[in-house]
Amino acid sequence: MREDIRRRLIQVARKGEIVFYSELGIGRGKAAGAILGDISEYEHSNHRPLLTAVVANKAKGMPSPGFWGLSAVPSNLTDKQRPVFWARELIRVIEYWQSHPNER
Repeated sequence: MREDIRRRLIQVARKGEIVFYSELGIGRGKAAGAILGDISEYEHSNHRPLLTAVVANKAKGMPSPGFWGLSAVPSNLTDKQRPVFWARELIRVIEYWQSHPNER
């Protein structure tokens, strides 16, 4: 797992912000998806909200397709439900990391 990227996402969450894929410097497509997928699975296995919810596609303002394929994301979400799920998960992530300032 790319711990440097995970730490960056935690910083973003603690600030209550989002970051665009292009700002992470991890490329695009499958390579970026694998890095973020590993982080998501790690967070999920440790009973934390999906940290990668703070990452969005600059053009669409929402996560890219790989986010919706994560095991922790319900597979039956409609296109109308996805923004609602993402907004709720984003709030959960921000609240979690802001309320756990010493956790890494």
